[in-house]
Amino acid sequence: MAGGTGRAWLDCQKPMMADQSLSLAMDGLEKMRKMLESTPSGSSDEWKEAEQLQYIDMDKEVFKIYVTKAESSVMQDDHAVGLEWIQKAKELLPQIPNESSYLALLCYNFGCDSVDKKHYKATIAWLRESLELGKGEHPIESEFQARTLRLLASTYLDWDPEQYGQKALNAVGLANAEHSHPSGLHLKIKILLCVNGSDNRIRGAVDDLISHADLSVNLAVHTVKMLAQHDKLDISLYSCQKMASCFSSHSDIGRVYLQHLELLLSNKKISEAKTFVEECITDHSSVFDVDINNQRHFHSVLWDQAASAYDVDDNAEALAWYNCSLTLLTRSDPKHESLAKLQRNRASCYLNLQQLDKALEAVKEAEKLDPTSPFTWYILYKVALWQANEEEATQAIQRLCDCSKEEKQEDGSDNKETVLSLICLAAQMALEKDNRSIAMRCLEKVVQYSEDQQQILTSLRCLTRLQLTSAQGKDNVTEANAVLSYMKTAYDTVHTEIDKDDVDIEWSQEARWFMKISWNMALELTEKSTLTHEFFMICSKFSHLLPPEQNNAAHQKTCLLMASAAALQMAREQLNQDDKLASFKLCLDHVRACRDINQELHPEQGSDSKETTSILLTLYEFEAVANLGEVSELDRILEAVGSNPTTEIKTLETMAALVMEPPFLPSSICKKVLQVVIQKYLQQPDGMDLNKCSKALHGIIELCLKDVRASYDTASKQEAWTHFITELNLIENNQGTTKYPEMQILWLLTQAWNTGIHLLNGGQLTDAEKWCGLAVRVMNHLTSLKSNYEEKMKTIYSEVLEKIEREKLKGNLEEE
Repeated sequence: MAGGTGRAWLDCQKPMMADQSLSLAMDGLEKMRKMLESTPSGSSDEWKEAEQLQYIDMDKEVFKIYVTKAESSVMQDDHAVGLEWIQKAKELLPQIPNESSYLALLCYNFGCDSVDKKHYKATIAWLRESLELGKGEHPIESEFQARTLRLLASTYLDWDPEQYGQKALNAVGLANAEHSHPSGLHLKIKILLCVNGSDNRIRGAVDDLISHADLSVNLAVHTVKMLAQHDKLDISLYSCQKMASCFSSHSDIGRVYLQHLELLLSNKKISEAKTFVEECITDHSSVFDVDINNQRHFHSVLWDQAASAYDVDDNAEALAWYNCSLTLLTRSDPKHESLAKLQRNRASCYLNLQQLDKALEAVKEAEKLDPTSPFTWYILYKVALWQANEEEATQAIQRLCDCSKEEKQEDGSDNKETVLSLICLAAQMALEKDNRSIAMRCLEKVVQYSEDQQQILTSLRCLTRLQLTSAQGKDNVTEANAVLSYMKTAYDTVHTEIDKDDVDIEWSQEARWFMKISWNMALELTEKSTLTHEFFMICSKFSHLLPPEQNNAAHQKTCLLMASAAALQMAREQLNQDDKLASFKLCLDHVRACRDINQELHPEQGSDSKETTSILLTLYEFEAVANLGEVSELDRILEAVGSNPTTEIKTLETMAALVMEPPFLPSSICKKVLQVVIQKYLQQPDGMDLNKCSKALHGIIELCLKDVRASYDTASKQEAWTHFITELNLIENNQGTTKYPEMQILWLLTQAWNTGIHLLNGGQLTDAEKWCGLAVRVMNHLTSLKSNYEEKMKTIYSEVLEKIEREKLKGNLEEE
């Protein structure tokens, strides 16, 4: 029972506990032996036979304890003690000879355990012990002995090939003599290689191996590889030739051909390799149809060789290898999954060789086999680009982009990522070919499909530069609109990223770059008001993405100011009335936003500022409000301008000029503006510019007279008369800093006279006499021109007075 307990402890990897149980078991057996020996023996044969059986059973139990103790010692790496226990067990073999094979196997197993731990000395001791046990009265089969000898030879070789190489050879020689096995012959070759044996000995060992009936293809190929690793190329090639003959009818002969080919290629025997491949294709192509793995490996070798040649720009060489693969594939499987890729590779080689027609033919075959592959359309694009066929190149790029809709490629990689990489390469290639239009289409596709924000911005930068450089010296609205679309996309992209990362330096730099481009584009497109407005507005948006600082706020203000001006110009150019009004409203929005920023920047200036921005904003607001017909707002602006002592006369002159230019505003608005201007002129402390003042007066007089001529409006007549008198007083008093222009006086005379005649014809005799008299009064202030008008006017004036008198008399008679 104690022995069984010891066995159990050993199985639990508890050798020390096992030793204790085994010692108890041993003590028990010793007591039993003594008891048995002290018992008187009987004289009968039956008694003696029974006693002998008891001794044998006891020896068996002792044997078990000895071998178990040996196992425990080996488990504790105490091999010397283990060997002692085995020796004790051997001493019992005469009584139990059938246990010799078990003991030999046990020693062999101890040797295997030791060699795994690299305890070579112990391994050799155990294997030697196993061999000795196998030679006893009950010898073990030769296969087992040969296996033990092979392990012994391997142990010598692993321990120290220089010191124990000969012992290893001796051991393997004994093994092969005991029982010839391919692994033993292979081991002999290995030992000869390690001890630098002669080529003749190695070749002889190889012949022995190849001629062995049980040699497997796997071991044969492994042997060839081992020979090659030890620089025995000639013997390796010799082995391949012999093995090809040996395994000619074997289903796995393809592995031998593969090894032969790899040997030739790895040793730069390219010519021999090509010849060998042609031989395989011609004579042994069916071999690779049997095993798909061998077929795949064979093509992999050919493709690797082609790729190596392609990498060093030896396209003809690469094409030759690809053609070999094509020949073999089309014979075995015309619809093979790799044919499309193979045709694409061939097309690339043809392209580099400038054989465009053959390249197109190859890639068309690839298209038939794999129309959803992005690589197929990329090669088609390359062919079209090299043929300068923009239409085909554009279609190929679109089909390439369509491939991104496929979820995964056959190899499991992300289709969209592959497509984007290929489009980037396509853009770069188009630029290298100096084909800007195709390059721009490619970059636009990157912007459309990419999810990498930095990649999108980089593409937009390139697109912008390409558009700007291609449009230099041209007035091309199409290019400008394209750049504008790039700016808008860039803004959306940067805005999204800055929202995520707060204000990141990298994104701020991107915003600054696009802002500068937008600003420059706006300045270059001043004749295109709509585009100018769009670029200034996108520039303003970019500036909002920059870190808050005074310079940035000033830039926002300037952008809005320029956008206001552009919106005004848009309104002036619009033919549709609704669009015109919308543009004026847009201008007002910009003015108010700009004024808010300006107030933040210069809070001390207030509303009476002479600052240029404030003045321009007032003018823009005035024009927009006037054209929108917002009378209350216009009155507010005019009142503010008129009551502001800091308002410069130039501002008012500009306002006056605005209302007098086509398209003409309602006369009531024009009159209000001109009235403020005239009032400002009259309030000049240092005297007025009579020339400018007269123009303003003429403007308001002309507006009033239009109403008079249209409807004989009494209020308009009186208003016109008041302005006439004001101007006449200026002429008579001569209070200006300049002399009153005579042509202005002549204009005033003509208007007064024509008004009088118009009233006369309309039957308004009193008013007619009044206006004609005013004309005569004005005439007296003419100088050089007076003589041209005085006599004729006085004559006509007399006739007018007579006519008026007659009309009055006639009227009196009719009343009587």
